[in-house]
Amino acid sequence: MKLREKLKKLTKKELLDNLSIFEIKMPQSALKDKMIEGVAEFVQNKENKDVVEKIERKAKLVKAIVNFYGVISLENIRMVLEKSLKSSIEAEELENFINNFYMIKGKLNYNEEKKLYTSLNVQDEQLDKIIEEINKMKTLHYNILPLSELLRYSDRNYLGKLSGMERIEKLIGEKRFARLIVDTKNDNVPADIFKNIFSEITTETKEQAQQLADEIMKFMNNIYLWVLKGHSPNEIMRNFKEKKIGRNDPCKCGSGKKYKKCCG
Repeated sequence: MKLREKLKKLTKKELLDNLSIFEIKMPQSALKDKMIEGVAEFVQNKENKDVVEKIERKAKLVKAIVNFYGVISLENIRMVLEKSLKSSIEAEELENFINNFYMIKGKLNYNEEKKLYTSLNVQDEQLDKIIEEINKMKTLHYNILPLSELLRYSDRNYLGKLSGMERIEKLIGEKRFARLIVDTKNDNVPADIFKNIFSEITTETKEQAQQLADEIMKFMNNIYLWVLKGHSPNEIMRNFKEKKIGRNDPCKCGSGKKYKKCCG
């Protein structure tokens, strides 16, 4: 969509906020069309290239953070941004930027009741379950990806760089593979995920079906999960093995429970 068409979809207040983001001075009484031209001309002016690229990169990173973590608060978006960009950001400024900047508008959801931003890939019927599981992981830190890799998640269809993904995609097909990733991130029941896959593909023997299911399950443990704050199940298990845990110690999964009453 062309820039001016995007800007026309914004309210006058949102346009004023976009003018402010680019530090373009214009009276609030200005006509909407004049504001649209003001933003468009600034963005398309080659002399402003460095400023525009910096702001657009920030917008791209915000979208990437929400897509990668699935469900996340403003404060945690801010935390990941600050660690990724190695600079401080005011919460109010960030909130205004996320809610009004034309590059972000319509690219993610906001749950007013729960005060959480969510990826467009989050399935409505799974949202409460995902939030509940994330809240259990109180001591688990967010997995911060290298900036170059994290930025790729600004495209909500980006599936990541995961061990074994090429083989599984070849075995079950591109569309089923993409659905497998999304359904797994949405914390759908594995039995339902497998049911959907095997309803569309056939194997010659039960042994082949079981072998394929085992391969898929092994791969699923490499997927970065929203309920694990961007960690994969395999990463969590590696942490278990690296440090011996006493039965009365806090569980390494981040639930806040004692190990003996959780994963022990």
